[in-house]
Amino acid sequence: MNRANYLVYFFLLMSCAISVVFACIPNPICNLIAIVILNTVIISTVKLNIIHPFVWYIPIFSLYSFGNLILVLFGNEIYTNATWELFIIQYVFLVTLIVVISPKVYTLKIEKKWMKSEFDVYRVVSVILAVLGSFYIVYLYSTGLTSKYDIKLSSSPIDFLALSFNFLFVTFSFYLIYKINKNREFPYLIYFIYIVWLIIVFSVNGERDLLLKGFWVGIFIYHVYYREISKKIVMLIAILVIITMPFLQNLKSFSTKGINLTLDDNIFISIVNSEFVAASRNLATLVLNQSKWDFKYGETLIWDIQSAFLNIAGSPTLWFNQTFYPNLLSRGGGSGFSIIGEGYLNFGMIGVILWGIMVGFTIKLLYKYGSNNFYIMNIYILTMPLVIYVTRADFATLMSQFSKQIIIPILVIFLINKVYKQYYFSKKVERTKEFEK
Repeated sequence: MNRANYLVYFFLLMSCAISVVFACIPNPICNLIAIVILNTVIISTVKLNIIHPFVWYIPIFSLYSFGNLILVLFGNEIYTNATWELFIIQYVFLVTLIVVISPKVYTLKIEKKWMKSEFDVYRVVSVILAVLGSFYIVYLYSTGLTSKYDIKLSSSPIDFLALSFNFLFVTFSFYLIYKINKNREFPYLIYFIYIVWLIIVFSVNGERDLLLKGFWVGIFIYHVYYREISKKIVMLIAILVIITMPFLQNLKSFSTKGINLTLDDNIFISIVNSEFVAASRNLATLVLNQSKWDFKYGETLIWDIQSAFLNIAGSPTLWFNQTFYPNLLSRGGGSGFSIIGEGYLNFGMIGVILWGIMVGFTIKLLYKYGSNNFYIMNIYILTMPLVIYVTRADFATLMSQFSKQIIIPILVIFLINKVYKQYYFSKKVERTKEFEK
């Protein structure tokens, strides 16, 4: 290691130490400075490599976890009597994530043999799923079920068609890659049609997650399989997405409820209130009301497994809403939860570290092995939005949606692809025999 590298690592180490110093000062401004320094340092260590979790995950996690500090500074936060205590809990989780994930950058070595032409079957499957999803959206619009609560409480026999969105999310990602590999061009028109379709879906059911996931997967597939996105464009996209969040929230309320909401005069407050405050407020609700609950000492992991794989009612999120928001829960709603909160609910600060290790290790494994495997890289890209969402949920959500909305669809589609290949091969053999006759 030459002298220049020593100086770089010394600067990084000193920057992290300064971040810790600012974090130990019970002042919102100092705490925000600590987060900014830490994010800047870790992003610099991986040179803004968009595939590394330090770039796509840590900054967004920081927004979800520390956005409440902005509200405190502007006098808009309801929990101000324990701001620093909550900050330390979240900061410990963040540092744990950073240590577990590590700044090691893995070079992409995805072999072309993983992108064979038989993946053309994804076009047929994607069209079928889009038709089923469109039918479901037409049904929701015709019946007036545009509220998320109403949809959740609905007992319609065609509610199962909502699953088509998750399957399409997977199949379309494979189809994009197939088109890139086949034509050596990104299928701009097909992707544009897909995004327009998602906008229509969003305007009916108010699920902006589908739209955001569509943008997200398209960007990363473009970067990994077609052409590397420049660092300037990466930063521009990130800024535009963050600024757009309040407008999406307004559009969601207007399209599904007819409510014309106005943005706050302060753009920072609008951004935080639109998406990035639920997780920290849920954690605050849990920590500041410890008289209402007892530590679970790992019991929630049993709930997670039962909820994710056995469909047994009960999860940390359900417990949280039953304990603190029973009226909202009875109306089909909920306030989500916090992945940090689940750790704290079990073992206090030790639980925060343990849950940070589990989340960080999951991300690290997918990133590491996805760097040289087509399927795992796709799973990694598809899991990115889920990991971000879990910040305001629980580990049951991570396990359940990872298995049911990513792994199972991939296995089903893989099976369809295998049957398709066998059918194609048998037909080819039959034609060969007929020709020989």
